Amino acid sequence: MLLLDENIPISERFTQSVNMVRFFGKAIATGILTIVYPNQYGVWNNTAEAELRKLGTWPVFERGESIGNKYQKLMQFSRQLRVD
Repeated sequence: MLLLDENIPISERFTQSVNMVRFFGKAIATGILTIVYPNQYGVWNNTAEAELRKLGTWPVFERGESIGNKYQKLMQFSRQLRVD
């Protein structure tokens, strides 16, 4: 499965996977990534996004940025917030 191929940058495979399959959105794709790679990826769904926005911790994205780039930035940003 393309989405799980760690030889391809997450931004590319995330965008391609979401665009390739109808009704395969960010919540399903990130749910799969979180199950397969729990220490590397997190879930991005409407609830998580709303809560991060409420806390004022939602990253800034450029206009027209691909969903894969947004997810990559979101994961980089969330790693900075993580408490070990």
